[in-house]
Amino acid sequence: MLAAARLLVLMVLIQAAVLAGALATGRKAEAQTFADLELVLAVDASGSVDQSEYSFQVNGIARAITDRQVIDAIQSGPIGRIAVAMIVWGEAGIPGDETSWYVIENLEDAQRFAGVAANFPRRITGGTGIGAGLTQGMRMFE
Repeated sequence: MLAAARLLVLMVLIQAAVLAGALATGRKAEAQTFADLELVLAVDASGSVDQSEYSFQVNGIARAITDRQVIDAIQSGPIGRIAVAMIVWGEAGIPGDETSWYVIENLEDAQRFAGVAANFPRRITGGTGIGAGLTQGMRMFE
């Protein structure tokens, strides 16, 4: 039951981010691609997170991004697409691993990103460097 509640919270957060982004002007996601929202999903791979918790995070992202309500929210924006990337962070002194940017307009695009997220290898561990992880995530928008 707790896992279902966490997935629901993740879905709500993604939907809220998509809807909030739809209210803003589309930003440039990559060369000549505009999106309603640029979204970086940060995954905790610090030492306090065991492998099952890591898997729960990446599989939850994969399930949430392919949920019909999330796809509908993405398509309801003025442009009808978002750009999404994922960063996996851990120790503050070690740069986090990150995906490329993925443009999501439909279920097929979401499934492509979901496959990357669900199978993203855990190469980072160590202390809890959330500040460094968030900073790196913010730099991905530049």
